[in-house]
Amino acid sequence: MKQTLREVTDRRCKVQLRELQSHFSAEILCGENTSVQTLVEQRGFEATRRINVYRNNIFATLAETLSNIFPVSCAMVGEEFFKSMARIYIRSHTPDSGNLHDFGEHLPSFIESMPELSNYPYLSALAEIDWACHRAFHSTSVNSLDISSLADFSPDNYEDLQFEFHPAIHTIKSKYPIFDIWNFATSNGHADTTPDLNSEGQQVLIHRPKSGVKVVNIEDGLFQMINFLREPKTLGATITSILSSNPEYNLKEGLNRLFSFGAVSTITVKRSFVHQ
Repeated sequence: MKQTLREVTDRRCKVQLRELQSHFSAEILCGENTSVQTLVEQRGFEATRRINVYRNNIFATLAETLSNIFPVSCAMVGEEFFKSMARIYIRSHTPDSGNLHDFGEHLPSFIESMPELSNYPYLSALAEIDWACHRAFHSTSVNSLDISSLADFSPDNYEDLQFEFHPAIHTIKSKYPIFDIWNFATSNGHADTTPDLNSEGQQVLIHRPKSGVKVVNIEDGLFQMINFLREPKTLGATITSILSSNPEYNLKEGLNRLFSFGAVSTITVKRSFVHQ
């Protein structure tokens, strides 16, 4: 089937537009010397100056976006340092989505790799909590189940139960007392004590009750339970795995806490298929 001249021209224009957009993005975000400058009208200002104005506006917007998404991390290092760091991050992690709510996912690992922040070894975990809170706030609203939902299933099926989690649920584990640090950083100077960085590591859970996004300290057993169930392991396999490393853990209490946080959105029975 022959293509019309119009179709061929449209296709070439689309390819040229994609190339132009790609070159323009590289020029603005990465500072690459592309042919874009030759296409910019002067109108009293050099092309380089026009592009620099646009670049500064883009970087300022993205840096402001990151400081809003990571408010606690920003407060810990100071706004001036954070925005300088953000500009470096933007150059190496250009946005791949038009939705700015998606920008910043890799900032925690970027922070961890920065030699200038070696005196803040816990900051990457704080940034993880910032990001998790942001994602939880913007997550889809779905109904949560309470623990009475287990009564809908036969006890014979309990071992084969599989859980799906509310999209607002996130867990973070750190070798530092990350909940104490977070609590101190968000207390506006009203925390009772300063965190001891040499104390044991902590795990936190981020959830979104009706009152808004919350960060809570959780025990290692509950952290394991959530992450085993998310693999997804069945409830029976999860219990076996937890008790193998933590035989004293109170599973009943852990399940109660799990449901109290509105963590579970769906429960199903894993079906085994027998091929004959």
